[in-house]
Formats: sequence, structure tokens, C-alpha cells
Amino acid sequence: MKHMKVKKHKNYDNYLIDENGNIYSKLSGYDNGTGYRLYKLKNNDGETIQLLGHRITWEAWNEEEIQEGYEIHHKNFSRSDNHIDNLDHITIAENRKLKKK
Repeated sequence: MKHMKVKKHKNYDNYLIDENGNIYSKLSGYDNGTGYRLYKLKNNDGETIQLLGHRITWEAWNEEEIQEGYEIHHKNFSRSDNHIDNLDHITIAENRKLKKK
């Protein structure tokens, strides 16, 4: 049996994110209507925040926030595939070019 790797995001102590982009908590994510998984999480200050699964997965596994002017791109163009190996930190312009192809 393969062991799944999980990480904690520095701003969300009550949650674990696995390498497939699944977020473990008492709350489950849902499709936001455009194919992305949306999660309602409580940060360490107790504030409830809505986050897209691919963004929090990338931040947790790279241990940094997404830079201004950048987005997280799904390499295989499947918005529901939040595996860390499928996520890429690229500029907004690069992401727009890829979406036009």
C-alpha cells in the first residue's frame, strides 16, 4: 500500500493537504460551477475564508504564497486535478496564452 503524503499550510493549522490536492477537515470542498474545487476554511485567526483547492495545494507544498501577477496553472487542463505534480506557478500572461491554445 502506498502512503499518501500530506502537508499542513502555515495559515491553516486545522487542515491537511495531500499531494493529490485533497484537503482534509470536517468540511468538504465542492465544485464551484466552473470545475474548480472550492473550500471554506478557518485560518489560524478563526476567520472563515473561501479558497480554491489548487491554490492552497500549491502554497502548502511549496511553502510560499502565490506571487502577485502569478496564477496556478493545471498542466493537464483538468480543473479538478489538484495533484501537486499537475500544478504550475506561472504568470497571468503565460496562463492566458496557454488557455487560448
